[in-house]
Amino acid sequence: MARGAIALSPQAFRPWFILSHVLLLEHKDLPAAEQALREVLALDPNHEGTRQNLALLLRETGRAS
Repeated sequence: MARGAIALSPQAFRPWFILSHVLLLEHKDLPAAEQALREVLALDPNHEGTRQNLALLLRETGRAS
C-alpha cells in the first residue's frame, strides 16, 4: 500500500513515513528501512523521530558515527 502511494507521489511525506515504520517493525529488510528513513529525512530534515530511528538503525548495524 505505501509503495503504491510512493509510486504515485514520490514526494509525499506520509507514505515514506509509514513505509519506514513498517520496515522497522518487520525487521527483515534493514537496507530498505534505512533508505525509507533517508527518504523521510530528505523530505523533512528536521523530523526528530525519524532522525532517532535512523541513528538506532545505524547503531544496530554497526555504522553509527
